[in-house]
Amino acid sequence: MTRILSASLPVGGMLRQVAAACALARRPPLCSVTPRIFLSSDANNSAESVAREDRMRALLSEHFKPTHLLIQDVSGGCGAMYNMEVESELFRGKALVAQHRMVNQVLAKEISEMHGLSLKTRPPKK
Repeated sequence: MTRILSASLPVGGMLRQVAAACALARRPPLCSVTPRIFLSSDANNSAESVAREDRMRALLSEHFKPTHLLIQDVSGGCGAMYNMEVESELFRGKALVAQHRMVNQVLAKEISEMHGLSLKTRPPKK
């Protein structure tokens, strides 16, 4: 019997539903229920992904002079998805949307080559 999973469930709920269905069928799940984050220092990262991180780090450092900068490849090393945190004085007094637009303009080429980006921006604490 094949059962279609509900698309309205949040991702975590869908993964739990897949794991439960696999357990009932006594088959191992096809995917991991626990998400993993791969950092740029992991051995699994490809040279291209590390080079892309270095380019993004250089561009953001040059344009924003950040007091905090974090770039994480969360795609398993292929460079398709990133988490980024940028803290810069240039963001002070600007709306969050304006801050994100500033970063998007600087990284336009790199973002066009990605599948996804989670971006957090903020001015430094006083």
